[in-house]
Amino acid sequence: MTNDVDTLATALYATTDDMLKEHPDLAPWRPSVGNTPRLSDAELVALATMQAILGYTSEAKWLRHTRAHLRHLFPYLPQQPGYNKRLRKVAKAKATREKDEIDFEAVLPLLDAPTRAWLADAIKVIAPHHPWLRRLLPVSRT
Repeated sequence: MTNDVDTLATALYATTDDMLKEHPDLAPWRPSVGNTPRLSDAELVALATMQAILGYTSEAKWLRHTRAHLRHLFPYLPQQPGYNKRLRKVAKAKATREKDEIDFEAVLPLLDAPTRAWLADAIKVIAPHHPWLRRLLPVSRT
């Protein structure tokens, strides 16, 4: 099982990192001056995706599991409040701004059907009537 989870973590990180390098406009905005986060955006997305895939609904439990079993892949792991704060900044799901809409429109064509479904499920937890849901999962006309 460990090798499978290690492979998943590596694949998620590499895919996300490559996408953010190829499309830097999709990365969260940061001021030009200041501290660089110790956990990269790609690492954060990989951790959050793994948390959802592996069924951890508690961030605290997920981070404890990660510290115990995945520390060799993620040298820095924030405490739960810091993890939550970063996730909320990256997710931008509750109250969108013009830049959020631009980011969403830019990334939407890059998402395959399972990724769209996962993102829709994640947004539904935070904002069940969010307007992005209609664009993520178009209603089928049968």
